[in-house]
Amino acid sequence: MTVDGLEANATWEYSTDGGTTWTAGTGTSFELGEGAYADGDVQVRQTDAAGNISPVGNLGSVAVDLSTPAAPTISLANDSGANRTDGITNDATVNVTGLEANATWEYSTDGGTTWTTGVGISFELNEATYADGTVQVRQTDVAGNTSPVGNLGPVGVDLNAPATPAISLANDNGLDVNDGVTNDATVNVTGLEVDATWEYSTDGGATWTTGSGASFELGEPATPMAMCKYARPTSRAIPARSAIWAR
Repeated sequence: MTVDGLEANATWEYSTDGGTTWTAGTGTSFELGEGAYADGDVQVRQTDAAGNISPVGNLGSVAVDLSTPAAPTISLANDSGANRTDGITNDATVNVTGLEANATWEYSTDGGTTWTTGVGISFELNEATYADGTVQVRQTDVAGNTSPVGNLGPVGVDLNAPATPAISLANDNGLDVNDGVTNDATVNVTGLEVDATWEYSTDGGATWTTGSGASFELGEPATPMAMCKYARPTSRAIPARSAIWAR
């Protein structure tokens, strides 16, 4: 606390219990302990060189908080990849928890070089790959104490749907090589992205079966039409209206 209005050569003292006890002051300030002080608890008085004691000066109500708040916790709102804990997602929302009442908070996407003021309890990432420690959050309590940072960890945000895969008979061996009549039930799937998962349907998209490798087998008698879609761990499955139909 800063003390002003001291006379030359005067001595001064302060009280933190409403004047019950007094402590001699030095310089032009003193330190309060952590706690809440009611109006009139913190007082100051001075005594001039002739021994005259001034009226007390009151600080008013004040709360001293010297404690650092805990680091907030941040996590993906939806880790939508094939592995639900791989940090790969098509949902750019990051949730923030562990905020103190009335605290403000900020987030950084460049390892703490720059900070953006947060609103509510979440923020949005841009489409990109973020290394461990790149996405951070910190909070500042009402007393101005700033917390350590909370780190998100490595994460990849992919908001673009993959291209439609191509499907074709492995061997169209009918009388006409383009008639779609075959005695080979294998259907080849191409155009799959690296690490993508894929599915195929033989009932027009009503049900789907997880695919493996780069082909699947049709049952006999040959289904007139087959439709195939796929999704990668980093984005949503493409909708059925975007799928390829093959005879």
